[in-house]
Amino acid sequence: MAEDQNQKKQNPSESKNSSSSSNPNHHPNLLHFLNYLNGESEVDPVELGARASTSVKSYQNVGGIPTTNSPPGTNNGTGINLQPTGVQEQEVINTLNGFTNMVLAHEISVNDEYRLEKPKDDSLTGKVREQVHKAFWDIFREDLNKESPDYMDALGLLTSMKENLLDLLFPHNSHLKTRIHEVLDLDLIKQQIDNRVFGPQDCEKYTDFVIHLLSQMCCPIRDSDIAALRNLTDTAEVFRGIMETMDLMKLDMANFHIQQFRPLIIQNCVKYEKEKFANCMEMEYRFRHDSLKETRKWLLKYKADDLEPRAAIAKAFRALLDYETSLEASPETLQLDEARFVELSTQVKRVTYIGASILGVVSTYQMLFGTTVNESLRETIRTQLKLIVTLDDVVEKKKLEETMERVCEQTIRLVNESLGSTLSRSITDSEKSQFRTNILDILQPANRIRSLLLRRILEYAEELCLAEKSHPVNMPPGLTDIRSEVLATASRFQRLVHHNIEVFGEIYHGILNGKILAPKYPEELDGEYDSSFAEVMKLLQIPRTESHDDAQILGTSPGSSGYASSSSN
Repeated sequence: MAEDQNQKKQNPSESKNSSSSSNPNHHPNLLHFLNYLNGESEVDPVELGARASTSVKSYQNVGGIPTTNSPPGTNNGTGINLQPTGVQEQEVINTLNGFTNMVLAHEISVNDEYRLEKPKDDSLTGKVREQVHKAFWDIFREDLNKESPDYMDALGLLTSMKENLLDLLFPHNSHLKTRIHEVLDLDLIKQQIDNRVFGPQDCEKYTDFVIHLLSQMCCPIRDSDIAALRNLTDTAEVFRGIMETMDLMKLDMANFHIQQFRPLIIQNCVKYEKEKFANCMEMEYRFRHDSLKETRKWLLKYKADDLEPRAAIAKAFRALLDYETSLEASPETLQLDEARFVELSTQVKRVTYIGASILGVVSTYQMLFGTTVNESLRETIRTQLKLIVTLDDVVEKKKLEETMERVCEQTIRLVNESLGSTLSRSITDSEKSQFRTNILDILQPANRIRSLLLRRILEYAEELCLAEKSHPVNMPPGLTDIRSEVLATASRFQRLVHHNIEVFGEIYHGILNGKILAPKYPEELDGEYDSSFAEVMKLLQIPRTESHDDAQILGTSPGSSGYASSSSN
């Protein structure tokens, strides 16, 4: 009874008010946490919300390219190793690992709905992995069913189970930790196997113990999985089921940690992104690659003598939502959010076509019947069109044309029903033709209604770029029918823009002010470093101390101010 009380169910979703949830020792530090997420076995690679187009693969400590005490090739105390031949393989690996963690931290910061999920891998590699796993469990079953069973694989699996159980524990579960060590005594189990006194009853005893603990530790959503384990009779299937359930529970725990750490990640993400981007820039400079080439092209396109840099930056971001224009290549500083900006632009296109269709129907109705559309009909048309026109429908021209045909059919049907109930008549063929003509005209590049709506949405987005985070911006007139969609899109857009400007705003101003130019390399400057590149590094880098590392950047090293503020909150 006392044991059951001590083995109180550990539910991540219900543990936020426990003492462990606010304890800074709940996880060693945020850097370790990011590595932990990156290194989840059996869920590798993890798709970053299907957004960042980057898979996280490694579980290694992250370092950066040293900017002090650099090897030969460093010039004038800048800490920049100018010689590409001096680039070591480990430096490249460290830089890529740091970039991977930056992607993950960024994803958690800007995506409130981000969570880890076990990926569906339908690739050839995934199918091969599945076959290898199946072969392992088949062999394991054969070893157990031999006349003289071989339990060495069972020992390996019990070892993994023990490690997983300990990983799933919160720090305050000292009683459970002791109990796990007492029952899953691996040295004793190995001795029993070596002395051939280990049998099926022992397998059952240990797996029952593990299942019992899992039932106490899992969140409610896993109760059905635990119940299924208890109904299994085949020993190999029990082992396999336990391992698969543990993988799911590790995902549950990782997602719980994401929620717990999100405020801290957001608090420190800007500094961390600057540092990691600087590391990547430094590596690319050593390989003679211009890391801001596309960013300069993007910004300088909107530079004007009568325009302040801040206003030019706002226009540059506004252009990202304009589906009628496109960039030759994505700016380097936007690559983590490239897919998001593309989606937002597509959303703008969708709501623009919906809004233009509604206004087109309203004006045609008034022109043909000499009266305004009643609110009931307008609301019905609005609801139906939002269901008919999806994001996928506006991406390709042919599909968009087909969708607008459906808009015509549905609109004419609704108008006909309304005429029957209000004017006791049916719509004529001539009137149908007029509705169809006006709606399909929205597809034309010069359509005035759609162009007007698009311009107002873009102007609204530009104002949001210039506004402070907490400063409200009034929505332009004419967007009533698509107000909720515009607000949702604008809110996401504003959040991305403000975060990006926090990280790269100084660089953008430097580019527009002519202080940050295309870099020159040592062979062009008689071995000297490029002052423009040095200026970028100065803006991005956080001054290093001798003990400076990623954990300090994140504010999560023991005793750091970031950690203290986290625990105090």
